[in-house]
Amino acid sequence: MSRAFLEYEPAKLEKVKGKLMERGWTDEEISATMFYNPIFFNRRVERIALPPRQLYYRVRAVMVAFGKRVDSKIKQPLFNKEAWKKAKNLLDEILEGFYSDPPGFDFYTFELDKNGQVKKDSYGIALLFSCRGTSHVESVHRQYNTMFRHMSGLEMGDALFRERRHRNNIDVARRRYLNVPEFGHYDTCQGLQNKLDETVAAMKAADVSWTPKLTADMKFLCEAWGVKLPFLPVNGKDEFRVFSRIMFRADFARFDSEQMAHLWMEYVNGYTVYPKLPLQLREYHKAGERNKRIKRAEERMKTDSEMLKSFLESKVSIEIEERRSLAVSENEYQQNLYSQEIG
Repeated sequence: MSRAFLEYEPAKLEKVKGKLMERGWTDEEISATMFYNPIFFNRRVERIALPPRQLYYRVRAVMVAFGKRVDSKIKQPLFNKEAWKKAKNLLDEILEGFYSDPPGFDFYTFELDKNGQVKKDSYGIALLFSCRGTSHVESVHRQYNTMFRHMSGLEMGDALFRERRHRNNIDVARRRYLNVPEFGHYDTCQGLQNKLDETVAAMKAADVSWTPKLTADMKFLCEAWGVKLPFLPVNGKDEFRVFSRIMFRADFARFDSEQMAHLWMEYVNGYTVYPKLPLQLREYHKAGERNKRIKRAEERMKTDSEMLKSFLESKVSIEIEERRSLAVSENEYQQNLYSQEIG
């Protein structure tokens, strides 16, 4: 019945069959797979719900062919009088167009991997994601009611629903949209989203022949991002030197965080130098530029700064002497008062 309702797109089906035959599949194996394991082709070939007139006769033919067959267990026909009434109603709805694909509407997108790229099988065939059938948000309200009904007030419930909605949107984006990387968490950052996939690709392409030394937190980041080394902020003497070397390289005339992120990979050793995201390099460069401006300002104001420093130091010393003198006079006053009481 499913083949009656949904027909494979002919051109795509022949293309998939051709790729399978290139890998040694026979016509018998393909036919057997389509019959016994249709999910294999459903994930690789789009299916079409035909226009009403064509769909009507396909479904009706299946009903006529199998409706009078006797069930071997209950010894009754598959379709009794009540079932035939329902079948007639179904055929009427098919003629109304309720089961045919609406014109210009596509029910398919591609399955995506954790890096946001189109997922392919071992034969190089792209895998499809179908939005036919039950919605993915089906029974979500029941989940809300079960999880949060008796454990939170209105404000807390609203916050929990907002977080649940945010996570669901992220999950859908990873499944439905290209180039949405898998971070291993739901705390999204626009700069990280835009550049992480490029640097991750460079990281995965790098030939790591040494064994990195990673802490437990670093290993967690590697597993979450699916990389061999974590992306950490610029830190440590070796990384400071690497940053300076790249800045003075002949092929690096002007600061470009994306270019630097790729050049940085040449210096990564997995021990004192780790790969960087463009965002991390921009933040370090911004802090460095600020420090340079402060130093230049200090040079220009060196004389004034020294005068101000000497003045403040002298002022502090005067205040300290005054406090000491006040403390001495107060002690003398207390001693005099004590001696008068004794006398």
